[in-house]
Amino acid sequence: MLYKLLFSAIIGSFVAIRVHHRKHWTGIERTSVASRRERILTSGIVISQLLSAVLWLGGHLAVADLLLPDAIRLSGLLVGIIGLVLLERVHAALGANFSPRLEIRPDHTLIQHGPYARIRHPMYTSGALLILSYGLLTANLIVLLLPAVMLALLVALRIPDEEAMLEATFGDEYRQWRTKSGYFLPKLS
Repeated sequence: MLYKLLFSAIIGSFVAIRVHHRKHWTGIERTSVASRRERILTSGIVISQLLSAVLWLGGHLAVADLLLPDAIRLSGLLVGIIGLVLLERVHAALGANFSPRLEIRPDHTLIQHGPYARIRHPMYTSGALLILSYGLLTANLIVLLLPAVMLALLVALRIPDEEAMLEATFGDEYRQWRTKSGYFLPKLS
């Protein structure tokens, strides 16, 4: 029961952060550069997380349960909290520039503060931390792997389009920032 509560709390906190920041990005004119493939992938990650969560909470994924010590399972709470703090900081830094799809606003700015001071794609980093948290808290291979595979596909196929969009929009400013920042973690120099 403890792990179901902790897992639900992490997911609920994720939703609360997104809902809280939704007011910053809805109803704003944008130019979409998202492809059909990208829309399918973003939908796939949401569906994979929702489906695996509902099935695990309902007790339908026991076949994929892992025998993990409590200390390792509970470490999922710390990983989840780190992922949530990063997610909150990412949304706060992006403000109206955030979009769940690849889109540019007419007055879009290149964010280079907060988590973006040293990382170009911290939203994906927070997503990876949250998925790891889900897997540890549930000790379930499906809850871990299904969303992780979807996130890996999304990142592998979306980042080249995202980087091209940012370079086309911001040119030299983006190219200079790219040399100082890492993809998912701060660049070691």
